[in-house]
Parts: sequence; C-alpha cells; structure tokens
Amino acid sequence: MRHGINLSVRSLILLSLAVAFLPFFLIVIYTGWERLHDSKENLRTNCEVAATTLASFERTEVSAARQLLASLGSIGAFQDNNQDTALRIFAEITMRNPQFMSIGVADAQGIVYASHPHQTVFSVAARKYFKDAVRSRDFSAGDLVRGRTTGLPTIHFSYPSFKGDGTLSGVLWVGFDLKRFDKMLSLSALPAGTRLSVVEPEGMLVHATGILESRLYQKMPAAYIAKVFSKERQGTFVQRDAEGDEYIHSYHQLRLTDRSEPYLVIDISVPVEQSLASAHLKLLRNSLFIGIAALLAGLVAWFTGEIGIVAPIHKLATAAHRLGEGELTVRCGIKPNQKTDIGRLAWAFDTMGDAVAKREEERLVNEKALREGEERYRQILDNVLEGVAVIREGGLYFVNPSLSKISGYETRELIGQELLDFVHSDDRDMVVTYHRRRLAKERAPDTFEFRLVHKNGTSRWVSASEVLIAWKGSPATLLFIIDLTERKAAENDREKLQERLRLSERMEAIGRLAGGIAHDLNNMLTPIIGYTEMATRAISTTDKLRATLDSILDCANRAKDLTKQILAFSRRQVLQLQVLNLNSEITAMGRMLKPLIGENIRLEVKLSEEIWLVRADSSQIHQVIMNLAVNARDAMLSGGAIRITSRNTVVAESCPDIHKGPPKGEFALVEISDTGCGMDAVTLSKIFEPFFTTKERGKGTGLGLATVYGIIKQHEGFIYVRSSVGHGTTFSIYLPRVQGTIPDAEPAPPAPVPMEQHQLTPDELSATILVVEDEQPVREMTVAVLKQRGYNIISAESGEEALEIVREGQVKLDLLVSDVIMPGINGRELFDALLPSYPNLKVLYVSGYAANIIGEYHTGKTPAMHLQKPFSIDSLIQVVAQSITNTTA
Repeated sequence: MRHGINLSVRSLILLSLAVAFLPFFLIVIYTGWERLHDSKENLRTNCEVAATTLASFERTEVSAARQLLASLGSIGAFQDNNQDTALRIFAEITMRNPQFMSIGVADAQGIVYASHPHQTVFSVAARKYFKDAVRSRDFSAGDLVRGRTTGLPTIHFSYPSFKGDGTLSGVLWVGFDLKRFDKMLSLSALPAGTRLSVVEPEGMLVHATGILESRLYQKMPAAYIAKVFSKERQGTFVQRDAEGDEYIHSYHQLRLTDRSEPYLVIDISVPVEQSLASAHLKLLRNSLFIGIAALLAGLVAWFTGEIGIVAPIHKLATAAHRLGEGELTVRCGIKPNQKTDIGRLAWAFDTMGDAVAKREEERLVNEKALREGEERYRQILDNVLEGVAVIREGGLYFVNPSLSKISGYETRELIGQELLDFVHSDDRDMVVTYHRRRLAKERAPDTFEFRLVHKNGTSRWVSASEVLIAWKGSPATLLFIIDLTERKAAENDREKLQERLRLSERMEAIGRLAGGIAHDLNNMLTPIIGYTEMATRAISTTDKLRATLDSILDCANRAKDLTKQILAFSRRQVLQLQVLNLNSEITAMGRMLKPLIGENIRLEVKLSEEIWLVRADSSQIHQVIMNLAVNARDAMLSGGAIRITSRNTVVAESCPDIHKGPPKGEFALVEISDTGCGMDAVTLSKIFEPFFTTKERGKGTGLGLATVYGIIKQHEGFIYVRSSVGHGTTFSIYLPRVQGTIPDAEPAPPAPVPMEQHQLTPDELSATILVVEDEQPVREMTVAVLKQRGYNIISAESGEEALEIVREGQVKLDLLVSDVIMPGINGRELFDALLPSYPNLKVLYVSGYAANIIGEYHTGKTPAMHLQKPFSIDSLIQVVAQSITNTTA
C-alpha cells in the first residue's frame, strides 16, 4: 500500500511556492552579502591606491626639492652668501614651482639673509631642519610649522651649502604646505566622508580634512600612533573612531632615506558603514521584496483551490520562464485581482518582475558608475608624467602611455613581455635583485636607477620605485618610472662648464702670477741695462771689459724680450690699437713666413675678398701669426703644408659647448691649419698653459701658444683649436668686428739719439725733475743718468715722501717722473695731488705694466708720456726731453 502526504492543493501550492522561493531568497541574500564583501574589498583597495599615490607624489616632490637645493648649494652665490643673487634665483624658482610655499637660505649662524616671499631678517638657528642639516651635513626635514606669511601648515626641507674648503657657508630650505595633499585626494574616486590625516612623529595631528579638522594639533590615541609608526612602513587596518564608526585606514610613512625615521605619516580613512550604506539598503530592500512576494504568494495559494488554478499557474510558469530568459518587461498576462488567489498571485508575479527590472536597472547604473571611476583612474594614469606598470611574475600586465613614450614601444608591444627584455644587460642583475627583495618584503631601496633600452636601440636613464599590490588575486608590484636622460645630460653639460670655469680661473691665476713676475723682472732689468750701457760708454772700445759688458747687455735684452712674452700671456702688455684689415696683415706676414718655415713646407693663403675690420695691434697680430706658423712648422718635420684662410662669420647663437665656439656676434675669422702630426686630447687640454711644451729639452720655452692665447684674449677675441693624432691641427681666431676706417699710416718714431749727441735746450737746462720710484736700483740709476745730463733732480722713494719734500720747501718743479704702481699713493694720484700747486707740471709715467689707466685718468694740461720698463738710457733721455719741450715721439 502506497502512502503519501495528504495536503490540500492550497497547501501544496503554498509548499511548492515556499520551496521555490527559498533558493531564490537565499541566492538574493548570498548575492547581496557577496556584493557587500566585494564593495568592502574594493573600498580597501581604492584606499590603498590613493594612499600609495599620495606617498609617491610626496616622494617625487621631496626628491625634486632635494635635487634643487643641492644644485643651488653648489652655486658660488650661495657659497658667498650673495643676497641679491639669491633673491633673484628664489623669485624665479617660486614663479616656476608654485608648490613651494617658501624658499630661503641662512648663513652658518642661522640668520636668514634671503627668502621668498621676502621677509625681514630672522633666525632659524633653533629650527629642527637647520640644526639637522648642520649636524648631518645632508638633506634634512624639519618639524611642521605655520607659514609666516601664509599661515598654512608647512613642512620645511633643508640642505647645507659648503664653501670650496669644505666649511659650512649656510643652509638652504624649501617649504611645502600640506594643503597640496587635499588636491591630490580630490582626484581619487573615494566616497564622501573620506578623511585625510597627516601625523608628525610625536603623534600630533598636523593636517586633516572633514570632521578631524576639529582635532588639529592634538595628539592622536596611543593605539593609533603605535599602528601608523610601526615597523611596517605602509599598511591598512580597520578601526572604530571615538563615535564608534568603523573606518578603513591606509597609511604610508614618509622618510627622507631608507634608513631615516619617518618625518610624517599620511593616513586616508574611509567610513565603512557610510560607504556601504547603499549596498546594505539594497540587500534589505531585496530581501523585503522577496519576503513580501513569498508572503503574498502563500496567501494566494492558501485561498486558491484546484479549480481554475492550473491554467493561471501555467501562464505564470510561462511568464516566469520568459522572465528568466531575460525578458524583463514580460508579465503574467492575468489581470491582478486582489479578491482571487490567482489575481493576487498574478500581482505578486508582476511585482517580482518590476523588482527584478529595477534591480537590473540599478545594476546597470552601478556598472556605469564603476566604469566612470575606472575611467577617472585611467585618465590620471594616462596623463601623469611618470611611467606606470604592473608587473606580475616578471611580466608586464599593464603600462600607461608615459611608459610607452619613455621606451618608444606601443602599449600592445609591451603587454605580456618580460620587463628584463627592456633593461640594459649590465643592469639586469640589480633590477632582479631589488624586485625579488621587494616581493619578499626584504630591505630594498625606495628608488633605484637603471638604463632602459629604447626601441631605437639607445639607452635612457630612468629612476624606478616599486610598491607591492595585488593584481587579480595574485601578488604583483606597481612600478613607477621617471625618465632621467635629459637631467643627466644637463648634469654632464654642467660638469663641462664647471671644468671650463676651473681652467679659465687657473689660466687667470697663472696670468696674474706671470704678470707679477714680469713686472719684477722689468724692475731688475732696468738698472742692469742702464748701468751696463753707462759702463760701456765710460770705457774705450778696445777695453777688455767691453766684450763682457756687451754680453751682459745682450743677455739683458734677451730677458727683456722674454718678459714681453710673459706680459703678452698675462694680458698686461701695452697695445697700440688701431683699425686693421686682417688680410693686409696676413699678406704682409706672408713674405716673412716663407723663409721662416723652410722650403719643404708649402704655404697656402686664401683670403676672403671683403674681410670685416677689427681693432688690433698690428705687431701683436704679426706675433700671433708667426708663433702659430712656427708651431705648425715644428709639427711637420718631414714637410707638409700650412694653410691660412680668412672670412667673415656671424654666430647667431652662443655655442652650447664653450670649448667649440664663441658667443654670438659678428667676427673676422682667421684659421691657420697644418698637415702635421696632430695632438691627442691630453695635449690639447694643456697647450695654452705657460711653459708647457712637447718639444725636446732646450728647443722650446713653452710660451709660444701661451703668448698667442694672451694676445687674443687682450684683444677681446677667442681662439679655439681642433686636432687629432695624424690629422693635423687647425687654430681658429675670432676677432670682433668694428665699424670705422683704416687710418693713414703714421711715420715711424725716430730712433733714440745717443745720450752724447743730445744737446740740452734752454728749457731743459733750467728744468727741475722730481723722480719718484719705490724700487731703489731703478730710482738710483734714473737719477744718475739724468744728473749726468745736467738736470736738477729731486728723488723720493714713495708718493708720500715726494709730497712731504714739496711741502717742506718752495720747490720749482717742471717734470714728474713717477712709477705708476707704488705702495700707498700711486703715480696718477701723486700727479693729481701736485697739480693744484704746479698747474703747468708735466708728467712721465714709468711702469712695467700696461699704460691704459694713464689715458683714462690723466688730468694734466699736456698729454702724459709713458716709458715702458726696461728701457735704455737713450730712450730715457729722449722721452724726458720730449716731455719737457712738449713734443711727441
């Protein structure tokens, strides 16, 4: 006998509906719970990404500030505490970098002498960033303070500046306000109520958004401080606040270096319940709808009998099937009637259809919102200058356009490839090591540099930093890459400029030393030549000492020529500047050069038809051409060719490499080339240094090219050399163009008349000469020669002594013979002091230096005469006579 459960149709329908609705209800509950869980995980991930982005942004700006301050510290203006230059540089920096709230520099005692925005002088000696920079002698961060001018919370970073000897010259700093984090946070897709907290190492809240603003400058709870300042430099945790609201916190510790303590912690907190409120509401509403539908269905089943229910159920089943197929607009087709069971069942079915349609509509809205959020993140990643990539198991799973631009590859060419395929072979081991350490959460540098191989085959220097993330459920790293190629190229150019500056300073120092030596040699040679000439004339031509005295005089004159070369190098020789045509000077030198260079060397001259005029000393230009020709001859022992060319050239822009070209301007260009042995790079770097020579001992003084360099520089010109071993050498001389006409040739000055043949005029016989010279041998020799000629002589060792002699007695003075450069009062100042008492006083300046200061500052009624040391006694007598009688040589 078969037994079954005897239930009414209503009960069976009710039971069937209950059984049918129960799985659906469970699915709705499970789906809602899973969506809540996914939403919470997405909320956690978005919070972590936002915190990571803010931390990366901060590291990038701090790194840029460090590089800026280090570069400023190497500038001489900051090493010398130059306020004007510092203020000008700060104004330009803040104009280009609005993220800097303030920038300034203090001296070694902490006194600020320049800052922007400009403030009155104040001391930062007690500030942490100043003391830390002085103590560590490195980049440092300070405590957070309120800006003096902005009132905004500001954190300062500092870097020490050192003088050339390594001593501290001062400390530079730059200030950032913490409001910039708000702008970055606003770009994220985090929900409303998200809070940003910035905490200093002591646990004080120094910057916040939202409700936390009321707690500014208050210490945070101890449990919170322990978490964010733990050994984990970044992390995420869930915590309830004082009001009991649950928040997801994602923090990042900000450090200057891998080993330094954090100077700030950034914490982004998202309200869980507020963010998931809509998801909870949907779950509750869906559950409520299902419950109502089940209740109504049960009521319909309870009052429905077997008669007239099968057909409606069939309609309902058909409609349910179509609804399940996706026809969300389908309904049962039964007129709802609350008075009948079927009518209520039809109404319940239609209500369920409306709920499903509404839920589907909400799902589409949520998907749209999700796509829009993803699009916002995509826009951020597509527009940041940093290259961004996701690496999982060594492969590239995501790259942004900036990384494609840096590497030269299209995005599709990068996706799926191994990162190491694009890393320079010499850097791969380092990249692999740091990547594995990062995955293993071991110590690894926050940033590291390596070479990325571009698609065109070139290598580009990049700076990279990695962050651990989860990508589609698997461990991965988020890689940030900054292109350093242009910056490193700029650093190389700066090093070249600094090397050129050091070379220029060394040449200038050697020039000053050489000029001083030449001046002292001239002071010694003057009495030697004078006394030797006097002794020679005092004995007969047959005297045995005559040959010895002639040898002494010959050696002294050779030393005199050597001092001329030294003065030429040091740019302190006397120049007779006039407007010249270089073609005429080269043509005139051509006849002299042919016998000088020898028959085995061919001289080729190719001159431009219209060469621009220059202002130069003809004899010095001849000296330059002759020295370069002799230098070329000595490089071609087996013969060859020397080629001299001239042409006009306009330099439109200054050459970026100052070793290779002059600044912009109009120049007359002369090039002297040879086909000799050439020079290597080491020799090229030293050829203009005095006493440097590659010739055998005794065959060169090492002053030839140094003299050329000095002459060209004294003419405000430029000289450059190109050479390589086995391919000859070319010297290029640039002289600035001048406007004017070539003056008529002046007659050569008459040769000095021998002292014995010179007849004194009545003016000379009555003349009184004041001789002032600080070098005793020169003074005594000059006085002896002039007294021997019959002049009335008064001598003094200094300008002060000369003025004292004049004050003590009524002295008649006709001529002042004075050294130009003397301790105390110099020659020009002495003449100016005597002029009020002796308005008709004439002056003869004697110097071992150039005479250009005389022409600029001489104030007498008659032109000043100049006598260059060392001089002969005949030259002295002739110039003295010309000075007294107002005649010129």
